[in-house]
Order: sequence, then structure tokens, then C-alpha cells
Amino acid sequence: MRLRVLGFWGAYPEADGATAGYLLEHEGRSVLIDCGSGVMAKLLRYVQPKALSACIITHFHFDHVADLGVLQYALLLNSFSGGDKVLPIYAPRTPEALYQQYEGVRGSELQPIADGDRLKAAGVHFSFMRTRHPVETLAVRAQADGRTFAYTSDSQFFPELADFIRGADLLVAEASVYAGEDGTPAGHMNAEEAGRLAAEAGVGRLLLTHLPHYGVHRELIDGAARHFHGTIALAHTGACYDV
Repeated sequence: MRLRVLGFWGAYPEADGATAGYLLEHEGRSVLIDCGSGVMAKLLRYVQPKALSACIITHFHFDHVADLGVLQYALLLNSFSGGDKVLPIYAPRTPEALYQQYEGVRGSELQPIADGDRLKAAGVHFSFMRTRHPVETLAVRAQADGRTFAYTSDSQFFPELADFIRGADLLVAEASVYAGEDGTPAGHMNAEEAGRLAAEAGVGRLLLTHLPHYGVHRELIDGAARHFHGTIALAHTGACYDV
């Protein structure tokens, strides 16, 4: 598996950037994980929407889903030009009003996922765990060829999350605020908590994402390194990682 970062900002994208979006590639096929603001423009550098095997949405906050309707428009236009591609889009069923906005669009098919569910796409086995965030949000674990990628999506720290991601070769974890700051009221982790999570789960590498729009990002690595002594990096647009 190979993970390509399409967007990493929290809340909104900086100029020429994007919020949450990750392209997981395996054996010539691709799965898009989250489709935040600006992600479509980044996606088109690597793959056409009609070539995706699946899209997984972790939750219906705009910085993770803002470009989903635009992705559906691309698939709709493809269907009008004779394409028969129907892209499965997996997403939590709640908030129900938001879920329903994306139903019934030609060229794509919305399919609900929830805590404990499993599915296979692009030859990769996916499983999901509900996190602690204001809306239903799912962490993602992906396994293929004996390798494991894990993604926290948005969540405050809680011990059971470490059990879910345990042993992942690559963990992509949110670090929405700096060490010493409290992201819990908004359902987020700080950088130190992301490092603690990685250490307790015994992961191979840690990639920090959902980054804040203030401060010096290098200090996020310093905060995570208080607990995790493996390789730590900051997500950036276009970065590619072998899992």
C-alpha cells in the first residue's frame, strides 16, 4: 500500500492547500479517504474520479466532506458521457440530514458504515471504530499484504483507540493543537496526545495531520516526541508514504 496526502489542514485550507484528503493506492487501484475542501483539485493530479475503487468518508464535518458533492458531480458528468462507473461512497449514517444530501446521485452510491463494520475495496481490508468527536466519526484501519495503515480521523484521546490501531506500520493521527493546549472540548487531540497514542499502540511511524493555522508546526513534532520515539513527520500536500 501507498498513502498519498492530498490535504492536511484542519478547519479550512490555506492558499493552494486542502483540508482532509488521502489517497490509498494498492496494486494499481485507489481509495479516497475523506474529501475535504480543495481535495478534488489535488486528486486530479493523480487519478480521475471514475478510476477510484471507493471513497470513504469518516464524518460529515465540512473540512472532511466539503468536496464530496463536487466529486459526485464529476461522476455524474461521466455517466452522462456514457461511463457506467458507479462509485461506492462509504460514510456514517448520521447526521441523517447530511447523509441524505448525497444520496441518489447518478454515478455514485452511498453506503452506510458504522463502528465495527468491515469492508474490502481495491484489495484492501478496512475496519472502523467510532471515535470521540461531536458527530459520528470513524477511525480507519486498512490492511493488505501483511501491512497496516491507520487513520484516527478526528478524535479526542481515549485508550481504546490505541487498541484499534495497535501495531500499525503507519499511523496518520490528528494534531489539531499544540502540546499543553486542550482540544478535548472540540473532540480533538493535541500533539503530545498523538505521540502518546502512537507509543501506546506500538506503531511503526507517525504522521501528524489536521494541522492548526497558527504557531510553528515543527513544535508539533516536538510535542509528539515526548512520548513516541519513532519516526514522526508532518503531513504535507503531495507527500507519499509506503506503508
